[in-house]
Amino acid sequence: MSIEQQLRDKLQDCAEAMENPSDMQKRIQEASYERYRNEKNNETSKSNLNIRMVACVLAVVLLAPIIIYTGPTVAAQIRTLLNLSGTEDARNFVTKDADSDYVITNLYADEISGNKAAQEVIARIYSGFPETKNFDIANAQITKGIRAGEKIHIFNII
Repeated sequence: MSIEQQLRDKLQDCAEAMENPSDMQKRIQEASYERYRNEKNNETSKSNLNIRMVACVLAVVLLAPIIIYTGPTVAAQIRTLLNLSGTEDARNFVTKDADSDYVITNLYADEISGNKAAQEVIARIYSGFPETKNFDIANAQITKGIRAGEKIHIFNII
């Protein structure tokens, strides 16, 4: 093989290995767009992070006084609704109008056994209706005060 033939083959191989100018241009555009997109994402993510941080700090500053002010009330209401230990039922109901001023108090079972008026009422019930001795007391209330201009002291047992 002559030197000319070897050079032709070599040049032919180089020409075939060369990229088409339009393919080269596409590859360069893709690479530059990819680099631009990565830089843009980095800038955007940093600015989004800063905006989120400022929004969080602002929310904490604005909501902290509200939470501090309403927290104990809300916690007490939740304890009452869930009937957690350490909570107490609403026991006293005060009624006031032009003619009445009385208080209704719910009693617990241990308070009924220690209340003299309650024991007298229960003794009367048991003497009148002996079959009620095995009944459980579901509820008891004492009402004291003035109703319709008349002084009252009522004891209810259910």
